[in-house]
Amino acid sequence: MLDYFCIFTKGGAILWTFQLAALKGEPIQALIRTCLLEERGAEKSFSYTPRDGAAYSLKWRLYNDLGLVFVAVYQRALSLLYVDDLLDRVVTKFVGEFDPAVHNYSAFNDTFRQLVLEAEKQSSERSKIAKGPRPSAKKPNTQNGAKKAATQKAQESEEDDEDGDEGTGSEEADEGGEQ
Repeated sequence: MLDYFCIFTKGGAILWTFQLAALKGEPIQALIRTCLLEERGAEKSFSYTPRDGAAYSLKWRLYNDLGLVFVAVYQRALSLLYVDDLLDRVVTKFVGEFDPAVHNYSAFNDTFRQLVLEAEKQSSERSKIAKGPRPSAKKPNTQNGAKKAATQKAQESEEDDEDGDEGTGSEEADEGGEQ
């Protein structure tokens, strides 16, 4: 489960946040100090471990044209496969709605919820496809084995009859031809 999502400017103004669980420590500040201020922008993920509590994974996107930073925070113990897709979706939607004169984006809450549902659904569908169909727990079909054996025996009989003597031995055919 995603714990926290925020959008802020490179100047530090928080434009929008969505909190699903209380964060321990200061993972956003650690990200800013460790990665963003040091201009390690090529990195797209960061791990943060507070003094007490579970460790977090943070993933982010920079939108340099508008000076925006998008950050998703979740517990590191979880493997949320949809976070990268969600970030991309949020960047696309928010940038389309962004206006530098606006400072309240509470209307973005519903859009965000919808984007989360879409990303989770797509991730779930991908994982089902990747896993493929599950093998059935049926008992082995012994009738199929018997059918295969009968088919093989019939094929062998046909091969024996290819000489055209309808199953007669070769000695009888030779005797009949010496008259």
